[in-house]
Amino acid sequence: MDQEIKKLEQLKQQEILLMQQIYEKKINYLNTKIQLLTEESQQKDIVLQNLKNASSENHIEQQDKTQDIKNLEMQKQKMDDQKDKELQKLKTQYQLDLQNIHQQMRNRDSIIEQMKLEIKMFEQSSKQNLDDQKVQILSQIMDVCNELLVQL
Repeated sequence: MDQEIKKLEQLKQQEILLMQQIYEKKINYLNTKIQLLTEESQQKDIVLQNLKNASSENHIEQQDKTQDIKNLEMQKQKMDDQKDKELQKLKTQYQLDLQNIHQQMRNRDSIIEQMKLEIKMFEQSSKQNLDDQKVQILSQIMDVCNELLVQL
């Protein structure tokens, strides 16, 4: 019984380690994605700055470039929003998974406690059965002794 409990605990620990590895990979993936989005955002900022500088030189081109600037700013804002959504999504998923892991651990602890109680009950029952067997054997010995006395 104790071996089964230890095996269950060991399996749970392995499961927790696997979940941790999965989350580390997810975090690495999202960090890479955030880094790429940040680099792309920086490139857009450079293009935006170049457009702003060039737009001041030519008034006719300024209207077109102003529109381009607005578009780039909108794209940059969308990318920033997307990055924020990804981060929020990761945080939410991480919290949910963490709650699930805690619940699983509580369930595991509950199962272990239940198994400990069952082991105690089994041990008590075994002791009681052994005591009953002793009484029966003693009773049989007394019966045999009584028969011998009667025969003598």
